[in-house]
Amino acid sequence: MTRTIAAELDLITEVIEREGALAGQQIARSLGMSMSIVAKDTNFVEQRRFFDFTGIVVRRELLALPEILTVDLPDNRKVTVRIKTDQEYFELQFARRQVSASNPHQLIVYLFVYNPDVSKVVTGTGSNFSSSGGFGPNQVATVLGLGMFILTVRFFYFSKGILLKGLDLVFLALFSFRAIVTFSRGGVFTSIAMILAFLFFMYFQSNKKKRKSIIAYTLVIVLLGGLTWMISSVQTNGFIEKRYANENAIGVKKADITTGRSQLFKFELNEFFENPFFGIGVGRVKQLRFEQTGLHVASHNEMSRIIAEHGILGVLAFSILLFVPLIFYLGNRQNIFLIPFYIFWFLTINHSSMRIAAPAFIYALSLLNYVNEKPIIHRKQVIAE
Repeated sequence: MTRTIAAELDLITEVIEREGALAGQQIARSLGMSMSIVAKDTNFVEQRRFFDFTGIVVRRELLALPEILTVDLPDNRKVTVRIKTDQEYFELQFARRQVSASNPHQLIVYLFVYNPDVSKVVTGTGSNFSSSGGFGPNQVATVLGLGMFILTVRFFYFSKGILLKGLDLVFLALFSFRAIVTFSRGGVFTSIAMILAFLFFMYFQSNKKKRKSIIAYTLVIVLLGGLTWMISSVQTNGFIEKRYANENAIGVKKADITTGRSQLFKFELNEFFENPFFGIGVGRVKQLRFEQTGLHVASHNEMSRIIAEHGILGVLAFSILLFVPLIFYLGNRQNIFLIPFYIFWFLTINHSSMRIAAPAFIYALSLLNYVNEKPIIHRKQVIAE
């Protein structure tokens, strides 16, 4: 959402420089923004409430544009930015809901209740914003993939009785379908990897009787997944199969299965080799890429970004993040959630970077000391008289 607004602000700036302030004001009004000319020495206060964590991302994304000077987030209703074009300064104001969801859980509600017919909005094999509710497909697929894992855990571990397990399967099918039709593969693959890891550890920590039920329930999940995939294929007119086969809309094999991520990774890795000790500086990857290639593209891989920007210190920091959960696991192998959480963190930061806070939160959960204790039976001592 923030990147969309950033692109719109970039467009407004270009129109002002090319056609003048009046034309820029008309574009701004059509995009739901108000714009006014301000003096250079006008006092502008930048605010952000201390608990406004999404505001951190909003400011970071908007300030990445060189023409944006300041970003003010006084409340959850409006955003005010100051931009500079040539020798003129402008103040633009727009609704906060245009850059961040006021109620994040409504994303799921919107996807299922208000989303358009998938068969009518899918016209190719690229990530689809329309089938993602207008949000970033990569981030939506990640959230839905996490939901798929949670529902699977409920189905195997917590839900008792046919009714609850049936509801879990219904919601699992819905979440899986919505994740698939975003056409963003990373979140789906990550979810599958988490589920497989969970089933693996649960199976080998169970007794013989429990293992039989795990196998039976796993077959149910596999059949449900196959049915969901067939429905997704029909709804997308076969485009989803081409997407996962790494083909374009006419069936031609694409050269790069990572959709450009490998090039971003190589660029950042090269910057690390050129600046191995202190890196290129915090937050400079996107700026440097723009200077060298003319592309405003943010990193999709936290591993390459952190070493490119921080050098050897970045290697040390990432090594700590990488190995600490594994050391924890050696000390507590009964925690069947540690490795799935670890997989989610590692895979997500390598295909979607830190676009959302979920990887950091789930990583923190992997560090919890989880023990499945048996209930303590208190026996009353009998005193002989």
